[in-house]
Amino acid sequence: MNDGMEILSREKSTILRGIAITMVVLCHVVNHYNRYFTPLGGIGVAVFLVISGYGLNESYKKNGLKDFWKKRVLSVFLANAIVEMVTIPLRGNISIVGMIKDLLLISPQNPNGWYLNYLLLWYVTFWLIKKINAKKEHILFISVALGYGVLFFFTSSIRFEQTLTFVAGIYLSQFISTKKERAFYKVVVLVIISLGALFIKQLPIIRNSLYVDYLMESLDLITKTSAAWLIIEYVLNLSKTKMIPFIAVGKMSYEIYLCHSYALSVFNTDYSQPLIIGLFIVITVISTVILYYINDVLLKPAISKMIIK
Repeated sequence: MNDGMEILSREKSTILRGIAITMVVLCHVVNHYNRYFTPLGGIGVAVFLVISGYGLNESYKKNGLKDFWKKRVLSVFLANAIVEMVTIPLRGNISIVGMIKDLLLISPQNPNGWYLNYLLLWYVTFWLIKKINAKKEHILFISVALGYGVLFFFTSSIRFEQTLTFVAGIYLSQFISTKKERAFYKVVVLVIISLGALFIKQLPIIRNSLYVDYLMESLDLITKTSAAWLIIEYVLNLSKTKMIPFIAVGKMSYEIYLCHSYALSVFNTDYSQPLIIGLFIVITVISTVILYYINDVLLKPAISKMIIK
């Protein structure tokens, strides 16, 4: 068990969020031209999920389940609701039931909303397991994660590859020492695992296999999990803050995630490539700043005072 100190400081968590959203955006943008950056998206999401699991467990150690869902409303649901309400004209007709499912993250309308739905699944799972207050809850978390893995192995590859990431964040909070022990060797092993899985994925014997989809899913899980842990291990061992740009991006990472998904629609236009990229950047930056101001500066503090005591 750790000694009660937070392994990930707020600054390092922000850096990780900045790195993660940068990887996700690069993946989504470059994918319109080639597939070389495809793994970056899943790795970025993996980092986000590890941080989410870690942050949730750290919060639990301090406050238990007090105001659990109120805090989730402020941190996740509120900003999403703002974006979804504003972008209704972009989505055509949507039923009342569809709107409710959207706002509750049951069936998000955001083009990349699967992540929000998956995050909600783990929020509910975390709340239920902590509510049970089992003595061996870490075993229960692993068991549930493996159960989800089996389910998504056959139904949703994009969720399957994130089977272990949220639980890894809880593991980081509960069991990892704050001491920097053998960090170099950990990094080397993680590099070998992530690059090795990525290399094996390209082999003709894998690509031409009758079970190619299942093999790809398994290798993606290994690649995304190990690469995400590699990035986290690196940031954990930073002696000084060397990644100032990622701190600025990290503070607005959730807003960037929500806004850039709709800004990506500009790639479906007939504009020239430089103009498309320019418009994407302008739309993303302006909408992100506006959303951050409305959500984090105006609404969140005011609502927090009313619902959280």
